[in-house]
Formats: sequence, structure tokens, C-alpha cells
Amino acid sequence: MTVRIAPQAVVHPTAKIADGVTIGPFSVIGEEVTIGEGTTIGAHVVIDRWTTIGARCRIGNGAMLGGDAPAWADSSDERCLKAQPPERTIASPPGGAKRL
Repeated sequence: MTVRIAPQAVVHPTAKIADGVTIGPFSVIGEEVTIGEGTTIGAHVVIDRWTTIGARCRIGNGAMLGGDAPAWADSSDERCLKAQPPERTIASPPGGAKRL
């Protein structure tokens, strides 16, 4: 397997990219990000630091994962996804993420 990264994508040097990953054009992969085997990242995706994505996931075009929640977000709102320090990871439940 090989890793395919579009020439327009930006991947931080500390990101860990497994075999079989595809990263679409104009996507930005931040520092200390881990992307599991066989995952597909669409175009214009932003994955902020300390985010972990499992194997064989599909991240759609324009998605934003990790990072600080926007100022308007209530920190108790489980729909907000925040980056976690390195000792914690963010993972989707078995069967994939839920639609809101």
C-alpha cells in the first residue's frame, strides 16, 4: 500500500500517516495528528493537532476535526469536537459517527 497526498495538501512533519491513506487537495493536517490505515481524507479538510483518526475512515470534503471549539460553543455540548492533549484521543463509536 502507498500513501497518496495531493500536491495542494499540507501535512505537518509530526503527523503520523499509516499505509493506504489518501489526502485530498487543499487539506491541512496539523501537528501530532494520527491517521489510521486505509483512511480517505476529502478535499478542503482541516484536522487540527492531537487528533487521532482510526483505520478505514472516510472524512468528507470540508470537514474540520479537532482544535479549539469556537467561542460560541458551549463546552458541555457533546456535538462540539475538541482536540485532546496527547494522553487522550478522540475516536468514533463502533459503527461510525452519529448524524446530528
